[in-house]
Amino acid sequence: MDTHGEDALQQFVLLSKSTSGLGITALIKQVRTPLRRRRSRTAPSPSPPQVLSSKKIYTFGELLAQKSVAALATSGDAEQRRHHELLALFAYGTYADYVAKQGELPALTAAQTEKLRQLSVVSLAHEEKRVPYARLQSALGLSEVRELEDLIIDTVYLGLVDGTLNQQEAVFKVKTAASRDVRLADIDGMVGTLQDWAGAADEMLSALEAGKVAGADRRAAAAHASDQALRLAEDVKADIQASAGAATGKARGGAGEELMDVDRTRRARGKRQKN
Repeated sequence: MDTHGEDALQQFVLLSKSTSGLGITALIKQVRTPLRRRRSRTAPSPSPPQVLSSKKIYTFGELLAQKSVAALATSGDAEQRRHHELLALFAYGTYADYVAKQGELPALTAAQTEKLRQLSVVSLAHEEKRVPYARLQSALGLSEVRELEDLIIDTVYLGLVDGTLNQQEAVFKVKTAASRDVRLADIDGMVGTLQDWAGAADEMLSALEAGKVAGADRRAAAAHASDQALRLAEDVKADIQASAGAATGKARGGAGEELMDVDRTRRARGKRQKN
């Protein structure tokens, strides 16, 4: 919620501290009062502001925490209890939740219905990053695609969500979504989720570090093996060269001896012929 929304909420919080009972229900939603038999000559007093109709307020936890507002939940007046439940539904619930209990809750104006639908879009945007049109239409009670797209566009302009509408794929692609109120009972679950996420992140970091060390070891072993292979190749090359040199010398010496033998044989034959 932006600064203007925070300021608007604070006005309701201050008003709630100076009133109770029926005055609080009037802050939440316009309460119909019975008509008087005698018409008053004075101008009618302006309707009190209503938090559920305000286009600046989309979180209600701080107001629900006020003693005068919390007291409505246990009031002996059924209408006051219903208004407290409706305020809590705007804080934590969705349009589908309202439809399920519509007969037990105060009726909504068109502006309040639109606001609850916008809050429901925020909740759906937190659940998945690609929200199908079909799911949105079902959750929001909208039969026409044009109505759905207009509602999402207005919700984006309010800064409650950011994303793009893909008409070809019929999905709303979510980039970011504003925060909604959180019940105290849900905080432990959120903490557990964050702890699980932190644990998974630690395990991944450890695996990356282990992989880094193992990779360094493998590179060192490969370099050592490469050095050994080069040394072995050099040794083999030297042995081959040495063996080739020795074979060449032997071959030359043997050929000389054969020539000498031939010469001796010829000289011997020459002597015999003279005799």
